[in-house]
Amino acid sequence: YISTDNGANYHPIAVYVGGSRLTTHYGTGSYIHLVYDANLVTKDVFAIGGSNSKQNVTGSWYVLNFYDSNSDWGYYSRRIYTSVKAGSNKIFPYTLILKNADGRYESNVTSSTTATSKAKNTHGFLLEPLLWMYANATYNENVVVGTYNLYHYHSGLIDGRYSFNVTTSSGFTANRPIYLVGTINATDGLFYLDDDWWTQTLPTTEDGKVYIYLGDAYDAYRLVFINPNPVYYYSKGGLRTYSGYAEKSGVANKAIAANITTNTNGVAYYTNTSGTFGNIRSASGAFYSTG
Repeated sequence: YISTDNGANYHPIAVYVGGSRLTTHYGTGSYIHLVYDANLVTKDVFAIGGSNSKQNVTGSWYVLNFYDSNSDWGYYSRRIYTSVKAGSNKIFPYTLILKNADGRYESNVTSSTTATSKAKNTHGFLLEPLLWMYANATYNENVVVGTYNLYHYHSGLIDGRYSFNVTTSSGFTANRPIYLVGTINATDGLFYLDDDWWTQTLPTTEDGKVYIYLGDAYDAYRLVFINPNPVYYYSKGGLRTYSGYAEKSGVANKAIAANITTNTNGVAYYTNTSGTFGNIRSASGAFYSTG
């Protein structure tokens, strides 16, 4: 039941799924999609405390039929419809996967195990998208992954032991967020996992790292994988949302400002023929690129 306050004594309103009352249809920790139907008639509604039942109450909530099962559009809406190709470090069962600069995907770890000795993937990745491989299969380099095995979010509980060095009794703190931790390389702009590649605490000082929100912990090793996945970093005394364009622009502006000179005619100019920002030049305050 869920409760509404309509001024009457009958606050609980029954929730239906597939024509029957919602009881044990979904596992603990599941996210479900509720829809209100003003014409749906609930046969029996019980007041708080279980007494003074009322019959044939019009208006109730229902769950989109089998939202968490294979037979409904809700299930498929969480999947990735286009197949993807595995990179050189492979895609392993039940792991978080990230996208390379060449468009292929790889797991965040380099083996398929629940042991606490897993090594991180040292390749550089794009910050998005983040997907979860939800099948018991390993995909070698350039093998195409089936569409039904990839999720951009998952309403059930994900076993984090495959992607993080946690156990069933030690690891995550329940009911707290989980962040993927890494750095943005100044040369290629890609995301590289930190040696300790997850945390549940955001920084309070500048540490040069970015923190990607994955979802929330259910217990010591399971989590709910959420989308979207905002990225945070600490700068200038506070937490900020990371935007690659803004940060790269800021770095470029600092580099330009530090290297502006003025010629004998009083014209300010900047030239960088081999740096990250290419051949940037300026005349009369207007910067332009020659390569």
